[in-house]
Amino acid sequence: MWTIDPPKSPDVLVARITLPHAGDKQWIMLSGDRHHDSLNADWKLEKRHLDKAKERDAMILDVGDLFDVMQGRSDRRARKGAIRPELQGRDDYFDAVVDMAEDFYGPYAGQFAVLALGNHEDSIIHHGELNLTAHLARRLRGVARENGTEHTGPRAMGYSGWVQFLIKATSKASRLDLYYHHGSGGAAPVTRGTIKANRRATWIDSDFVFTGHIHDQWILRQKRIGLTQRGVPMERTQYHIQTPSYKRLGDWERRMEMAPRHRGCIWLSLEAVGGVVANTRVKVDFEEDLE
Repeated sequence: MWTIDPPKSPDVLVARITLPHAGDKQWIMLSGDRHHDSLNADWKLEKRHLDKAKERDAMILDVGDLFDVMQGRSDRRARKGAIRPELQGRDDYFDAVVDMAEDFYGPYAGQFAVLALGNHEDSIIHHGELNLTAHLARRLRGVARENGTEHTGPRAMGYSGWVQFLIKATSKASRLDLYYHHGSGGAAPVTRGTIKANRRATWIDSDFVFTGHIHDQWILRQKRIGLTQRGVPMERTQYHIQTPSYKRLGDWERRMEMAPRHRGCIWLSLEAVGGVVANTRVKVDFEEDLE
C-alpha cells in the first residue's frame, strides 16, 4: 500500500509505504525516455509494462523525455515523414501530442507518482514557453479523480529532484531516499555512463541515484560506511540505477552507427523482512524488464 503526501517542496515527493507483514512487497517502476510520440516508440512494450504496474499496484517514477516532440513547425529537426499518423491533420501539434499521451496513459493515471522533465520537454519550455509535462500531469490527475482510483495521479517535477520513501515495515519505521536526475551529455558508448555514476557517488548522499537520458541500462552498487544513530559502525549500499528507453533505433541513429540497446524499465522492490537487513527491515531488490 502506498500514498503520496501533499507537496511541501517542488523538489521533493514524499511517498508513504505500508508493509504490515514479512514478505509484503512494494514495487516501484523506474522508467524514462519513452519518446512516446516518436514513430520509433515501442508502444507494445510500454503497454505490457504499464499493465504489469497496474497488476502490482506499482508506483511509477518517470525520469523524463516521456515526449519526443521534435516535429513542431519551428524545430529544425522536424521531418514530414516522422510524424505519427495519430498526429497528422492537427494544426495544434503540441496539444495533439498531449491528447495522445492522455489517451494512452489515462488507464494507468493512478499508478504514476512522478513525471519529471527531460531535455526534450525542457527544450519546449525554453523555445515554446510550454511545459508539456505539467499539462499531462494535470490531465492524468483529472483522469484519476474521474475514475475514482486509489491514488491521486502524478506530480510534475523538475529535471532533478528527490523521492523520500517513508516505510512502515512489520511495525518498524524505515526511510530510504531516492535522488533522480534526467541526465546530461552524450551516450558514452564505451563507459556507458558509469564514470558519471562514480562521480555522483562522491557528492550525492542518497540510497538510490536514478538517471536516464543515455538510453542505456545498468545497476551499480557502491558500499558506504558510517555510523548508526546509536554510534554503531555500519555499512550501507548506494544503488545507481540507469534506465533504458522505449525507443527503437531510427534512421538518424543508424546513420550515426549507434549500437542497438535494450528497451524497457527497471523494477525496484521493497520487501518487509523478519530480521534486520542493512539496519532496516526492508530488503531492496531489482528486476530488469528488457527487450
